Amino acid sequence: MLITPTWLPAALILTSIASASAPAEDPVPPPGLVLVNGGRTAIGTDPKELEALLNEHPAMRKHAGPFIAETPRKKVDVESFFLMVNEVTNEQFAVFVEAAGSRPPQNWGVDSINAAREQDLAQQAEVREAAKDRGETPPAWVRFEAAEWWRENWKRAEWTVPGELAHKPVVYIDYQDSTAYARWAGLRLMSEIEYQRAVRGDGTAPYPWGDQWEDGKFAATSEMKRVSDIFPVGTFPDGVSRDGIHDLAGNVWEWTRSRYTALDGFKPVTLTVGRGRNREKIDNLPSWNPDRRIVVGGSIQNPRLMARCTTRAGTDRFQQINSVGFRCASSTKPGLDLALLLLEAMPAEVRPVDTNGPLTYQLAQALALQRWQTRETELEKIEGYEVIAGHDHALFVPIQQIHAVNPTDLRKSSLEEGLLHLGMFSTDQPLVEPAISPGSYLVTFRGKGESPEEPEEDGEDEQSEDEQSKPLAEVVQFDETVDNFILIDMEGAPVAALPVSRFVWGNPNILDSKVEFRDRTIIQIVDEEEVEVQQEWLEFDIFVKGRTRKGLKTTFGVRLEEKGRPDSWGS
Repeated sequence: MLITPTWLPAALILTSIASASAPAEDPVPPPGLVLVNGGRTAIGTDPKELEALLNEHPAMRKHAGPFIAETPRKKVDVESFFLMVNEVTNEQFAVFVEAAGSRPPQNWGVDSINAAREQDLAQQAEVREAAKDRGETPPAWVRFEAAEWWRENWKRAEWTVPGELAHKPVVYIDYQDSTAYARWAGLRLMSEIEYQRAVRGDGTAPYPWGDQWEDGKFAATSEMKRVSDIFPVGTFPDGVSRDGIHDLAGNVWEWTRSRYTALDGFKPVTLTVGRGRNREKIDNLPSWNPDRRIVVGGSIQNPRLMARCTTRAGTDRFQQINSVGFRCASSTKPGLDLALLLLEAMPAEVRPVDTNGPLTYQLAQALALQRWQTRETELEKIEGYEVIAGHDHALFVPIQQIHAVNPTDLRKSSLEEGLLHLGMFSTDQPLVEPAISPGSYLVTFRGKGESPEEPEEDGEDEQSEDEQSKPLAEVVQFDETVDNFILIDMEGAPVAALPVSRFVWGNPNILDSKVEFRDRTIIQIVDEEEVEVQQEWLEFDIFVKGRTRKGLKTTFGVRLEEKGRPDSWGS
């Protein structure tokens, strides 16, 4: 059964001009995630603490470089965020693989890999025997590389999710796989700092349950003798965090989006360990590599020392092994993660510029509606566990400022200097009006009035027939007697026009920025008579500051193919 939650406008409204003293409701997390309240957080490890740990675990001194990478300890402010209550399971990842056509993990194709290995060995044996028959030295055996074969052949190989893996963390997942899942699910990877916040909260304990340890009670680490396989998520309820998050320590390492670089304030340190004749000084420098990503939490294959929240393991982004998985996070500011992603993906040649360079977007004023679909699961031991089956969005991100001092100046500039950029709109929903494909678009403003005529040039311009060189009126149809929004696609081409329904120049107000579904009354001619028709529109009320405190208050609206009201989107 597929459960389809409704749009969540009230919980997903964000405006940066709200009063700091105004009471805020608890934000609503995406399915399967919980709120981790932000605050002042202890990050990293003190060198003296490292010396004590390496004296307690002398076999780990050879890894002193990565341990020194944990220094220094300092306190930083961490914003609130949402975090998954579990490491992503094979069951959860399978929905993404099926929906997106993505590569399945290697251990889902064990039967296909074993069959390919046997065939490879048989072919090599045949070649060797033939060489012997000819009196030649047979070629050396070539090792069959399962991971390489799977990368090259998974599209035509058979695979399945073994039942015993369903509720275990998905592994053989590289950084690209984990970020692809997160984006598909409307989420992102956590940062290293967020991970430490989720474990430590306002304290300094190295584990989510505190600083005590009992083998096999709190987490899956190598102290559990004769056990090497990972456990289903939620197997260790005594190790749950204060926020109800499972397996933050042990079981499998978890990808973060943080690069393997020095912590702020890092300075080379010398650790003194051992006693007497065994006393030694260690000053190994970490092997920083910003192309690597930090994995955290340790695994069943590592001792508890590696499961401390401060451990920083710099890992190649393409590494796929049986001890690394991931979990997802999300910002509490609706639309922020998606806005960052889309702006990063915007082609440089399309991104709007002015005399000061590329325009700045107001991420803090992003307006978004999101909804998630979920699928039923048999896993009941983790409260809040959800299987995401899809994510939908509608988003508007306004620019920081328009260079106008009043409405007349704004309209004049749009006619004489070219379309004025107001922001970016994105949705994955089919649209009825404007009749354009789902995707991301630049939203520009064209004031009412005729465009000034361009001077004629001598000779024939070779680019005159180019679509982008044609007058705007020849590319999209619009009424010059009213203000219009002109939408431009990610190739820089105008694709649609919408009349501006609200145009106000004034001071900012807390109510100026919001998104919601509204009814519009449209007059249509039916059998030569005027008929009122009610249409549902998704409207973004935005404010863009001008050169003074005042700015443009306007409403950008679209009509979805599927109705969006909660009472029309049943579960």
